[in-house]
Amino acid sequence: MVAASGWDLRTTILRINLFQLFNTASFTLVNGVPMILFFREMGASDFLLGVVASLGPTLNLLQIPATRYLPRIGYRRLVVGGWSVRTSFIAGMALLPWAVPLLGGKVTSMMMLLLLFAYNASRGASLCGFLPWMTSLVPEGSRGWFLARDLFFSAAASVIILAGCFLLFRGHSSLSAFSWTFWGSFAAGLCSLWLLKRVPDVPIAAADQPRERTARKRKGDRGLLDLMGFNVLTASSLATGAVFWVPLLQGEHRWTPASILGLLASQSGLVLLSLVFLRNRIDRFGNRPALLAAVLAITTNFGLWLAIAARLLPIHPITLTLVVASWGIGFSCFQVGNVHLAMQLAPREGRSEYFARFSVVNSLALGAGPILWGAFLGFLPGWKLPIGSCEANPYVFLFLCLGLLVAASLFFLARLPGGRLPESSPAP
Repeated sequence: MVAASGWDLRTTILRINLFQLFNTASFTLVNGVPMILFFREMGASDFLLGVVASLGPTLNLLQIPATRYLPRIGYRRLVVGGWSVRTSFIAGMALLPWAVPLLGGKVTSMMMLLLLFAYNASRGASLCGFLPWMTSLVPEGSRGWFLARDLFFSAAASVIILAGCFLLFRGHSSLSAFSWTFWGSFAAGLCSLWLLKRVPDVPIAAADQPRERTARKRKGDRGLLDLMGFNVLTASSLATGAVFWVPLLQGEHRWTPASILGLLASQSGLVLLSLVFLRNRIDRFGNRPALLAAVLAITTNFGLWLAIAARLLPIHPITLTLVVASWGIGFSCFQVGNVHLAMQLAPREGRSEYFARFSVVNSLALGAGPILWGAFLGFLPGWKLPIGSCEANPYVFLFLCLGLLVAASLFFLARLPGGRLPESSPAP
């Protein structure tokens, strides 16, 4: 790991945090629920919504071929280059909503899909340098603190952006609101790029060179396999659950885009509060308590959505408060604990290859879930089976299966280390 000599570590971390704030704002607006709502406005099917949600994770596969160029290009040059290219595609996305009357919904949807593909491809190829770069910059004993702080800035951006979208969609027509939303993403992308260029680069260490296969490395690979198994179950379920409550509320309960964005902003606000609580606790107590809390909270969240879909629970402020609280706690604990654990398991050699493998498997899980479940929901449109005062439908089956998959991830979590670091490694 590279020491922090030559620059002030706190200033460097602040720049990274501010980058994450603007980067999240940009990413959320064009690769999150606002984009899902745009495709829904164009009449997209559940399957197409799954494809849209899976583009980012699936194209992270490009990290694997990109790692071979990392030693020659360097961390900052590769990441900044990818972020520059992807930001340029957002301008085209911002223009497309105005072309809907001229081109029609289907043509506009296909053009937007192509731009999203290009956007996520440039991001995926450059992402292989980001985690090794951050791992080299941040001391080992401060990584839990850094991750919680970084995600705090990310959640703050989500709250601000989604609250702004909520107000925008209440006061303007849909197409103009979508255009202004994507222009906001472009502006935030430029700000994040400016900050990223001011984060110090570090030399490519031996840890990021191709590694030799030894018995010790194979033992580390077994730990990585358990981590991947945990992520396949939890990440695919999280990605799926984060998408399909939107058509559930829109189709079955007639929610407007503004109402959905308001609920999403509330979830981000709860993530923000959870990260304040997590600030230094993962470095002190390890990642296992956080990951156990994540599994419990996420399973509870899917149980609540199942009850809503089955009409066992009404759309009531108390119900929505429980939904927001369980998602906020589960998402924040999973994000911090999972990346902290990945950093802990990183080998001394072949680190960039390790992070690429971890990220790609995680991304495949994130991408496969929405596509497969989108196809399932598209195969059974409108199917309902009344059972007394409630009903069975595809969304009930979806959230039941997601809850069971997350609960099953405890098998892999039990085989992974707890990740508690020595007391002598304080946060900066």
